[in-house]
Amino acid sequence: MFSGLLEAVASHCPDTDTALTSEQHKELLDEILPWLSVDAEPLLGATQAIFGEAVFDSSEIGFEYMAPKPDQDGLIHVPIQVCSMYVRPTKDSRSVSLNFTVLRGFTSRGQIHQPSVELELEIWDLAAKEAFESLYKDYRGQITRLLEHEQTQFFTSYCSDIVGKSKSNRLSVKLDEYFTDSEVDNCFSLTKSCPSGTSHSKAIRGLLVLSVLYIACRASLAGKSGRLLLEKNLARVA
Repeated sequence: MFSGLLEAVASHCPDTDTALTSEQHKELLDEILPWLSVDAEPLLGATQAIFGEAVFDSSEIGFEYMAPKPDQDGLIHVPIQVCSMYVRPTKDSRSVSLNFTVLRGFTSRGQIHQPSVELELEIWDLAAKEAFESLYKDYRGQITRLLEHEQTQFFTSYCSDIVGKSKSNRLSVKLDEYFTDSEVDNCFSLTKSCPSGTSHSKAIRGLLVLSVLYIACRASLAGKSGRLLLEKNLARVA
């Protein structure tokens, strides 16, 4: 899954700090954005097959990418997040977002990371954070079992004496820490990494689990019963 797309990313961005001309950067995006759309289609189709054809009817699907300004030599330093395909309640609402994010290769803490597609559920504001937190606290066991089985990771830029204190890598520990701190910044993501060679079944399963939470949060934010949808959809993917 995503192998051809990620090979294209690696060919355009062979180094962990790739600098391209504006024309080369445009060629990169012109090649991988259509490819990302094609690769995402069977995953979205599988989600519709499980949760109903109309599951994304009340959502906006689109693409976004950063357009850094060229440096003094006229070169663009390609961001680690090259581009993203998103599913959101509306185009201008980032409160909760289901993403297919393309990462180029990069180095972090001395470790080289190969290009990948990250399947993400992003929470971006207080209302979405509270909607997710309410669902999580009521269905903690079921939610964490599904997420941990799919090796989903928790990320936040926020750090405090509470968040980040534990050395455990368990997602449930990280979520519990996050929701214990009343001063958190209300922005976090749940991510399933799909490097080259990830099977179709693993990618589909990862997106289905994140979609369960996206659908429930979207409903809660719209004033509907997120709990009813969560219960029904948890049973479908259990």
